[in-house]
Amino acid sequence: MAKKQFYDIGDEKTKIEVKISYRIIQLFSEGLYTSPNKAIEELVSNAFDAGAHNAHVILSPDLVAKDSTIVVVDDGTGMDINGLKKHWIIGVSDKRNDSGIANGRKQIGKFGIGKLATFVLARRLTHICKRNGHFYSTSMDYSRIPEGEQGGIETEEKVTLPLRELTEEQAKVAIGKWVNGNKPGFKAFKLFGPKATDSWSIAVMSNLKDLATELKRGRLRWVLQTAMPLRDDFILYLNGDQVPPSKLGKRLKRWGLGKDMKKLQKPAPVDDLEVTSDLQEPEKSIHRYGLTHPELGRVTGYAEIYRDLLTEGKSADVGRSHGFFVYVCGRLVNIDDEYFGIDRNQLRHGTFSRFRMVVYIDRLDKDLRSSRETIRDGVLVNITRNILRAVFNQVRTEHEKLEREASSAVSMSVRLASSPGSLTRGPLISLIEAALEGKFSPRYLRFPSDLSRAKQKEFLKQLKERIEDPAKFVQEVMVDILEDRGIALYDAENAVLIINKTHPFVASFLDEYETNRRSLALELYAMSEVLLEAYLYEVTGDENMVRDVMDLRDELLKHLVRSSGKKNAYLVAQALEDSVTDADALEIALVDAFDSMGFDVSRVGGNGKPDGIAKAYLGASAKGGEQRYIVSLEAKSKQRLGVKVKKSQVGVSTVARQRDEFHCDHAIVVGPDFETKKGNKSAVIREIKANSSKTGKTITLMRVCDLASLVRLVPLKRIDLGKLRELFQTCTSSIESGEWVKKLKEEKKQSVPPWRDILEEIWKLQNETPGEPVEFKEITTAMRRAKKSDLKKDKMRGYCRALAALAPDYVSVRTNSIELSQRPDKVLDAMKATFAAYPENEQVQAEAV
Repeated sequence: MAKKQFYDIGDEKTKIEVKISYRIIQLFSEGLYTSPNKAIEELVSNAFDAGAHNAHVILSPDLVAKDSTIVVVDDGTGMDINGLKKHWIIGVSDKRNDSGIANGRKQIGKFGIGKLATFVLARRLTHICKRNGHFYSTSMDYSRIPEGEQGGIETEEKVTLPLRELTEEQAKVAIGKWVNGNKPGFKAFKLFGPKATDSWSIAVMSNLKDLATELKRGRLRWVLQTAMPLRDDFILYLNGDQVPPSKLGKRLKRWGLGKDMKKLQKPAPVDDLEVTSDLQEPEKSIHRYGLTHPELGRVTGYAEIYRDLLTEGKSADVGRSHGFFVYVCGRLVNIDDEYFGIDRNQLRHGTFSRFRMVVYIDRLDKDLRSSRETIRDGVLVNITRNILRAVFNQVRTEHEKLEREASSAVSMSVRLASSPGSLTRGPLISLIEAALEGKFSPRYLRFPSDLSRAKQKEFLKQLKERIEDPAKFVQEVMVDILEDRGIALYDAENAVLIINKTHPFVASFLDEYETNRRSLALELYAMSEVLLEAYLYEVTGDENMVRDVMDLRDELLKHLVRSSGKKNAYLVAQALEDSVTDADALEIALVDAFDSMGFDVSRVGGNGKPDGIAKAYLGASAKGGEQRYIVSLEAKSKQRLGVKVKKSQVGVSTVARQRDEFHCDHAIVVGPDFETKKGNKSAVIREIKANSSKTGKTITLMRVCDLASLVRLVPLKRIDLGKLRELFQTCTSSIESGEWVKKLKEEKKQSVPPWRDILEEIWKLQNETPGEPVEFKEITTAMRRAKKSDLKKDKMRGYCRALAALAPDYVSVRTNSIELSQRPDKVLDAMKATFAAYPENEQVQAEAV
């Protein structure tokens, strides 16, 4: 008795009727898959769609031989009787309609024609599968498909395929020649026995066509390498050897959580994370080490950074390789969301597109939606996002270091050296000469100003000699505090470019450029500002004009980076109250709050730095003394409502150090509430007062709700920056700051400001000189002439700031001027709307509009 062919083994249980013509298959397959490599790639994609962890492509050593085959083995979901029937419905695919997605995979196939890829390689396609403990087989002989009348594409005839069920022993016989071997690809599969995988599929192409003989193993390996995404849960083999994705060979570094990465920084909950190890896991397992959080539980995994972009190439069509891969109970829950719900603007694209993090957090299971494919927002998810961001920030810093070490990027001095001297060195020399003669007082240049005439000549001579060597033009670039300065300063004596770290524009982008080779862009921009001032002096010779232009430009830069945008005081306060459980949001809201109250603010942030700096520019006191002051801002959020900030989390010594490093007079720490059981005699208050006695500077604790009330009260009560300083000078505890705000609320109602008169005069003056802002002194003069009011300039400045806080869409206030973008009645309507949104007990001025 002749031995049965592998495709005939098993008992026929039913039949599959396939409705399609030979001509249709020929047109589709030969049109879609002209390359034998592409056809095999399609079969591997099918394995990926089936949720396989392993796929193995096996080519016969001699593809010309009569019995040669091409086989694809995978341990995906497999197919039962219904599955095999659906598989042979040409042109229909329900992969993307299935309620569940195999192993958290984005499904690639959707047209139901992928199986036709096999037609270009073979005359027969056989499937042998395991599903639910049963073994099935079906085989398509393409030559049996009718060609239709005169080669047409329509046919009413059906091709009937036998669908067989096999015993385990029969299945072993049918596939034995392809699944036994000693290489990793064979050992990756456990197809039979007590510990066998629950399901698998084997596609066998036999009776190969001529195109199959054109397969080149080296070329095929390259195609498969470039086609597959980086996934821990999918490993591909070719003839027993693993085929790693091409991107894998470009990895720069890898960090294991709890092993290489033990201490995270904010926004991670640093005080609640503990390094833990599970000795039951193998030493090389990614689950042996991890971080444990009291609510989130154990977090394991790793992060990687790659040299090249992971977002490019063919593999991106199969699945993403970059971003966050969050697994819950072994299932990927963010298939299509590489950001895991994190604002993409908080993840710098240049690094993120080279970054991948695989993380396992089983306790998120309680936040999974019923579909098991998405996750709902909540406390645990927010904690997770903060941990992911902290890991990304740490990897980004390391990436920048690696880039810097490997980079041969041209330094700024070399760039300047390659620029014409007439554009760089010449204008600076001319300006310094004029400044030494007392003609000008540039603000972007620093030079010795107390030199004798002879010393001045000697200094200029040495400077010209040094600058003639372009490499010595800028010998050092440093980032430092430059109080009351523009974006940069060139120290001509020491050949140092100093970038002002407290300038809002620099502070907004410092985290982006501070430790990266791309800091060159910020350095060149800063130097161009220095040179711009020199050009203006050279062209105009008018110091007032130069200062006006540079001031306007500086003011523009500050406006461009204001994060609060066009929010009125009520919306700023609301954002503050809504952000108590979100570390990043609270930092932003705190800076916005001080901006709304009239401070000149810069968001700083980063490890070892305050969250922001707020400067109060005040005129001289009646006695001629300086009144301006600077406040460092620190936000302390909690992940759950009702939880107080502990003494250790306030970090008095850290807040004091940051306050002093940034030359601030005061510091404020804002949180939902503070743990001060003994009130003003608690340990944290005693520590703050001891520091104040020693330094003469202050630290104030304040609740978010009290600061939000203050933000709303400032425009209502026209509280100026001088009055606000009382808060920092007299209040230490959150109890005291809360009482201070309460007292403000209860103060006697002030006289109603002449809002309508002020707006009408501004509108009138603005129409007289279109395109120009109206200065405060012009408004006071116009009001006095019209006998509407006798307000002083400082009082008018306060009223104008209040207008901008209440109707920011229509009112823009600058240092000494104001602009309206709508008629007075529209501005008044906007103010009324803002007042109407205030809490009932704060609507003290609603009837004044």
